[in-house]
Amino acid sequence: MKIDLVDLNYDICSKEWKLLEKVYSKFKYPALFEGLLRAFLFTLMSLRRINFFVRKESIIFLVTTHNQNITLSKVADKTDNSILLGMHNFKAKSLDGYVPSLLFYLIGWVFLPHSIYQLFNVQDKYQRVALTRRLERVLVSGSSIFVWKILFLFWKPSMIVISNDHNHWTRSAVKAAKEINLKTSYIPHAYTSSSFPELECSYSFLDSDIQRDLYKRKGVPEKSTIQVVGSVRYENKIRMVENSELNGILICFNLLDSSDFIDSILKGSADEINKKYSIFVKPHPGDRDRFEFIEQLCQKYDLNYFLPTDDIRDLASQAQVLLGGITGAHIDAIMYGMHPISFIDWYEEDYYGLVEEGVVQLVDGFSNIAKSYNESSQKVLAMRHRFNQHLLNDKILPSQLIANKLNFLLKNV
Repeated sequence: MKIDLVDLNYDICSKEWKLLEKVYSKFKYPALFEGLLRAFLFTLMSLRRINFFVRKESIIFLVTTHNQNITLSKVADKTDNSILLGMHNFKAKSLDGYVPSLLFYLIGWVFLPHSIYQLFNVQDKYQRVALTRRLERVLVSGSSIFVWKILFLFWKPSMIVISNDHNHWTRSAVKAAKEINLKTSYIPHAYTSSSFPELECSYSFLDSDIQRDLYKRKGVPEKSTIQVVGSVRYENKIRMVENSELNGILICFNLLDSSDFIDSILKGSADEINKKYSIFVKPHPGDRDRFEFIEQLCQKYDLNYFLPTDDIRDLASQAQVLLGGITGAHIDAIMYGMHPISFIDWYEEDYYGLVEEGVVQLVDGFSNIAKSYNESSQKVLAMRHRFNQHLLNDKILPSQLIANKLNFLLKNV
C-alpha cells in the first residue's frame, strides 16, 4: 500500500508556504529526535478523549481548530441530523463528540515501518526533513485512510463536511470517503490563496468568485461541484462604517514572523506612533508557543495585548487600521470596516493576491499609515463585496444556503 505522505501533509510539505522555517527557528534538536519525541507525546495525548460511538447516518462535521468550529457550527446548527466531531487536541462546548484519535496512533505504530520506508522515498529534502520533524504526522498518515474507512463503515454517515483542505486529518478523511463512495463537502474557515491544494470534495461552498478563481488550475477540470454562497464566518458581523478619524491601530502577526521581527515592529510602533494612537497587538491563534512572549513585549513597550482567540471585530470601533504581513486577517479587516495596511519590507510576496486586488495598501513606514488611511480607506471598503458574495444578497445567510443544499442533497440521494 503506497502512501503519498507529501500529499496528505500538504501544509507542512508546501515549499511555497514555508512552514518549515518556523520549525527551524524554534527547535535546535536533530530532526529525527524531535520527530520521535513528538510521536510518543502525541500518542499519549490521544488518550485524553476516546469515543468510538456516534449517532449513525448523520452528517459529520470534522472540527480541528477554534476558527473551523466557528464556521462549521453555524452550518451544523441548521442542518438536519448533524454532529460536530472534534479531535483530541481541540475542546469546545459545541462539539457533540470526538474522533477516536487513539485508534489512528495505535494502528499507526503497526504500520510505522512501512510509513518510514515511504518517508525515505520522499525525494525532496525540504519535504523529507519537514516530515521527519513532524514524525507524528507520518505515524498517523500511515494508518489514517485505513482507520477512517473503518470508522465510516461503522458510523455510516450520510456525508462528511470539512473546513480545512490541507491538514492530514481532513485530507485523509476525504480520500477515505472517496474510496467508499461517501459524499464530502468543504466550507473554508478562512481566506485562501492560489497555492492551496486542488478542491477534492464532492461539493465546495466558497466565499466569492475571486476565491473560486484562486482554486482554478489551468487545463485541469474541477473535481468539485462548486457553489458561491458568501462567507459563513462573517455572518452577522459585517460592520458598516462612516468616515472616522484614525485613533487606533491593530497589529496582527503571523506564524512566519520571527521573534526578532515581532520585537522590532513593536518597538518601532512604541517609538513612532504610540503617543498618537492606541496600539493593539494580536498574535496568530495558532502561535501558542509565543503568546506569552508577545504579551511580555506589549508590557515592555506599553502596548495593548489582544487575546489571540478573540474576534478582531471587537476592536473595530477602537482601531481603524489593521497592520500585518502576509495574513488573511486583512480580509477580516475590510469586513469589519478596518483599513488593511502592510509595510513594503514586511509583505514579501502577494500570497493572497490582495495587493494586486487593491485591498492591502503598502507603505514604507509608520509615518505613512495615516496618509494611506485618509486617502484609500473608503475606496478599499467599497470593494469588499467582491470577497464576500453575501454582501450582494444579504436576505439569506450563507450558512442557511449551505444547510438547505446539504439537506436537499441527502433527501434526494
